[in-house]
Amino acid sequence: MASAAVMLGLTPSILAVLSPTTVETSLLFIVTRRPLLALCLAAGSPATFLSRSANHADPLEALGGHHSQLSPPKLSNNGHRMVTVVEYLIAIGAIINIAWLSYELGM
Repeated sequence: MASAAVMLGLTPSILAVLSPTTVETSLLFIVTRRPLLALCLAAGSPATFLSRSANHADPLEALGGHHSQLSPPKLSNNGHRMVTVVEYLIAIGAIINIAWLSYELGM
């Protein structure tokens, strides 16, 4: 029981660190023109990392080119659709998880 209590105590902190920042969410909304996905990700994030939210990042720096050796694989039109469907399913699953946990904790 003690290890479960520790894990449940650390879970909000872990989720807050892994959640997208406001800059990342706004870039998803504006640049990639996917407002529904950005809204789903914002609704499915249960916690906010306060020190990261107070940090004012430059959106142009986030859009800057990355100098990496890896390049994303070229996908067909159907491949892009499958990736989009999986992204939406994961985001909607996160929303359902938050709603279910809120209901269970409220009961």
